[in-house]
Amino acid sequence: MKIKTINNRFKVARINAGYSQRDVSHILDFLSFQALSLYEQGKRVPSNMVLYSLPKLYHVSLDYLLNEDDYRNHEEFIISELGLNEKSFLILKSNLERTTINTILKKFIQNSMLRSEE
Repeated sequence: MKIKTINNRFKVARINAGYSQRDVSHILDFLSFQALSLYEQGKRVPSNMVLYSLPKLYHVSLDYLLNEDDYRNHEEFIISELGLNEKSFLILKSNLERTTINTILKKFIQNSMLRSEE
């Protein structure tokens, strides 16, 4: 793992999410603020549990934290790559969510109708 190149992303993501090191250590009981400081300084390699938890807390992708991707999250990637503005993305996301919900409801109704015929 490229420790020296990832350490800044840990700190930047934490600050952008609005957390202090102490905040993060209180939220994630298993992580001390001292350990987080060492990760941010590149003096210690994070455990798998830390690598799983921090992206969720900071609302960024693991690829971003590990400096494998310049996009903070998948939404930022889609907006950039498709050339969408924020409003267009929200419309697209809303339509996708509705389509997913409609598909689930349709399957539920079909299964209910099949059970009632039995």
